[in-house]
Parts: sequence; C-alpha cells; structure tokens
Amino acid sequence: MEGDGPMTAYASPPARSTWADPGESLLRELITEGPAAALGPRSSRWHLVRWAEDRIYEWGSGEIVRHIAFWCGQFGRTEFVYADVVPDGQPTCGTCYGRREGWLREQGLLFTPHEAKRPSVCPGSRRGDLYEDVFDGWYRCLVCGETVRGWYFGSRYNPSWGLRTHPPGQGLVDPCEWHGHLSLVLAKDGPTAFVTCRCKTLRRTR
Repeated sequence: MEGDGPMTAYASPPARSTWADPGESLLRELITEGPAAALGPRSSRWHLVRWAEDRIYEWGSGEIVRHIAFWCGQFGRTEFVYADVVPDGQPTCGTCYGRREGWLREQGLLFTPHEAKRPSVCPGSRRGDLYEDVFDGWYRCLVCGETVRGWYFGSRYNPSWGLRTHPPGQGLVDPCEWHGHLSLVLAKDGPTAFVTCRCKTLRRTR
C-alpha cells in the first residue's frame, strides 16, 4: 500500500446474505482502518474508501489481494495510490464525499448505510433448525439463548414449524462482519452444537 500518515476508521460492509458461502471467511480478512482516499491508474478523481478487505481468491495463485470498496459504489482490486487527505487542487468524487459525510452525520447531510445492528426480532425466530429441546414443548434458541415455545405456521398446504417469534436474549450471537445475522447455520464442535455464519463453517449439520 502506498502512502503513509494517519489512519481513517472504515465503515462496515453492508450485510448481504447472498454473499455467504461455506468457509468463505477463511479466505478473507476485514480491514478496519487505513488511508481515507484512493486514486486508480485510470481514475479522473479521488474516491473515498468505505471498507476494504484482504482476500485470497480460489481461482488465483494464492496471493493476498487488497479489495477496496468506495462510498460511491465502485470497487476494485487494482494498484491504487492512497492518501489520508486528497492533495490540494485534485478532484474528489462527489458521491463518495456526500455519502461519507452523511454517514458521519456532518454538515446537515443524511445517509444511513445498511450495517449490522442488533435486531429487534431474534434471527432464530421461525427457524426450525437453530434450537435444542428443553422440556415438554419448550426449546432453547441457539441464536440468543432464550427458552421459547415452538409453533406451526403457514398454510395447510405448505405448513412450516419453527420457534415462536421472540426478541433476542442477552446471549445473542455476535454478527458476522460480512453478513450480520442474515446467514446463520447450525454447526458442531464435537458434541456441542452452536450457531455461526455460513461463511465461517465448512459445512452445516442440518
């Protein structure tokens, strides 16, 4: 990475369930801070970094590749020139600037990116796999630790069974840095069952 100087804290990537593949997190590392701006070899303006990761691509040669995502929605893996402050007289992407300032809640602007936040409804609600039996129709939610009832829902032609809808307990699992609580699966460590993001396990148990 070119450029030295103070580091800028990056925002979290947007949580997206469609990106979760088994074992994916073993090949990627989230970068939490770094230079604020980057200029590509064919860029006409500086772009502001929203988030970054170091990743090993399965189809590549095994080297670590720095992947940069900008506030304007563009991204790339090319060789960038980095700076924490855009040099005087050089243009900055207006979309990047406006969205980042809105994220920082500065200058009366507003932009609220989709980030992993504590849910109001437990992600284990209505799930028929993320639980363990307790006693006589009561189940412990493996996502948050609460003991709740189960129930049938849906139509008579397409019935489903899962835990009753409930607020998350104090034992709510930590969100994945990539997918939040959107891709939770059941995994096992020996006889112990636990819940994790699909990208952090090589296979699911059910």
